[in-house]
Amino acid sequence: DRFKSKGNYGNWDSTLKHLTGYTSVRILFKNIDEKFCEGFKNYLINDVTKKNGDKLSTSSISSYFNKFRASLKQAVKERIISFNPSTDIKLPKIIEKEREFELWKRYKAGDRQALIELLDSLAPLIHGQVGKFAGVGLPRVSIEMEAKRLAIQALDTYNPNLSQLNTHVTNYLKKIQRYVIKHQNVAQIPEPRAIALGRYLT
Repeated sequence: DRFKSKGNYGNWDSTLKHLTGYTSVRILFKNIDEKFCEGFKNYLINDVTKKNGDKLSTSSISSYFNKFRASLKQAVKERIISFNPSTDIKLPKIIEKEREFELWKRYKAGDRQALIELLDSLAPLIHGQVGKFAGVGLPRVSIEMEAKRLAIQALDTYNPNLSQLNTHVTNYLKKIQRYVIKHQNVAQIPEPRAIALGRYLT
């Protein structure tokens, strides 16, 4: 599983690095208990810092700990240990903006699954923009497909130094207006009304 994409491999690699930093020595599965798991979670929260000195985001903490948890689950499956001691460990609530940014970084690193998760997270934003064009004479599915195309285009051109991810995606989704005006049934919506529609949505 860890080799399916560069982004996924990177997460597994980082998890191993942080686990090594936490233990300092090699540890056997049989010696990992709930106290160890709780300690690793707190280590990720309180002790690990990024290159710029910032603490890990809640999304990163969740991602790394869940990789650790998946390893324990696999160990149970292979009967190396009898139960997963991390099952009841509660993680910090993920802040959605942080999660989306982490997904974007994974997508840019080549993780296609991250794109699927990111589009799913952005779905309320996408559907909100699509809903503005209800009743314009175009099938909703065609507008949704254009909206997803624009959303992916926004993700490909996003620069975190210039704006928030949601703001950038929203600005790109405004281009749906051009698609609607170009493809709508002009017999149903005369040009003056199309122009008025454009002004209203600008």
